[in-house]
Parts: sequence; C-alpha cells; structure tokens
Amino acid sequence: MASMQVKAKQFFSVFAAAISAVVFLQPDAAIAQDELRLDEIVVTAQRRAQSLMEVPLAIEVFTGNEIRRQGFRDLDDLANFSPTVLIEPRVQDQDVAIRGFGTTGNTLTHDQSAPFFVDGIHFGRQSQVKLAFLDIESLEVLKGPQPVYFGQNATAGAFNIRSRRPTETWEGYVNAEVASDNTNELSFGVGGPLNDQWGIRVAGMRETTDGYMTYIATGQPMGAYENTGGRVMLQFTPNDKLQIT
Repeated sequence: MASMQVKAKQFFSVFAAAISAVVFLQPDAAIAQDELRLDEIVVTAQRRAQSLMEVPLAIEVFTGNEIRRQGFRDLDDLANFSPTVLIEPRVQDQDVAIRGFGTTGNTLTHDQSAPFFVDGIHFGRQSQVKLAFLDIESLEVLKGPQPVYFGQNATAGAFNIRSRRPTETWEGYVNAEVASDNTNELSFGVGGPLNDQWGIRVAGMRETTDGYMTYIATGQPMGAYENTGGRVMLQFTPNDKLQIT
C-alpha cells in the first residue's frame, strides 16, 4: 500500500512538472513562431501576381533590395549566388545554363533555351540584358521547361525580371561606389504619384573603369568599359481593373 502511495506521489509530481514546463515554454514558443514567420513573396511566373506558395513551379527569387545589398551588377554575379545558374562570359555576351542545360553560340538565328523576359518583353540575346539589373523589383529563376508561359523554346527554364513600378508615395534611393583602377558606379531610382491616376518612376545607372590589365605592346590599359542606361516608366490606373504601364 505504501509503495502504491509513493508511486502515485511520483506520478503527480512528474505530471505537475510537465504542465509547468509547457506553461513556461509557451510564450517562448510563440515568440519563436513570430520570429520565423516569413513575409509573403509575390511572383509573376504565371503571368499574374501570385504568392510564391501558390505557384506549382520550381522558382528561385531574388528581390531588388537583396540584389543591391549583395552588390549584384549583372548576370555574371548572379551565377555566384545561385547554385543552379551557370554563366560563362564571352566577348560580347555570355552562355547561360539552368540546371546544366542551355544554348551555346552567338548566331542571330539561335533561340535561347533559357530566355530572358524583362517586364514581359522577350530578349533573345544575352548581350541585351547586360544592364537588366537597373532598379528591379524582383528576379525569378524558373527552373525546368517553361513552354506554357514563356514559349516553346524555354526548354531549360527562363529568367523573369520585373522592374520597380511607381509607388503610392514618393520614395527613392541612390547608390554610389568608388574602387581601384578608377572604377566608379552610380545608380538611382525615384518614383511616386503624379495624381490619383498617374504615377512615374525614373531610374538610371552609369559604370566606368580604366581597366585592370596593361597591354605590354602599347602600355595601354585593358578591361576598360563604360556602361550607361536609364528608364522612365509611366503608369496609368483609371480604376481597379485596368492598369497601363
């Protein structure tokens, strides 16, 4: 009898300790859940704005803020941060592959198997997207064949780049960098509403460098480049169902 009483006391002691632990840990668990909650990621992989959780595709998404924070200048830099993207620079452009599949060659008749789309516009040649990182909202790497939304030639995947649109309030940014070999970079983006129906966004970029090598025959620097680009975007929204950019 005494043995059963001891066991009962032990059981109630363990039960009370377990309840106390649950009550004690519950606020911390709630805090941990709040800290781990992610913001909703909106993509346009299916030609309309959707939450990433609703899109049944293999997608890798980079936001414009993250691209500026990491210092991505072009697609060559993107390949260093995406394990499924391979970029091999050439004289005028670069070979691009997703998951090891891509199209090689500089022929005008080549249809790239990993095409680029900037705001829904197809860019068939990689040299056309050297300054595609100008004031972008997001960059989506769509892995695997994408013939439904990006054409029958997108057999390896597609890159979907979306530029930043005019916002409901005025906002902007300016980035400036100075490096060795007289390398300078300046980029900016600013936009906001003109009235209740019209909005505007202006962006620009300029990069220059004197080069990082010297040609021994002439003593002239090599690797110099000068890139300049800009964009003005107007957006007309007469009602909730129509928007013209």
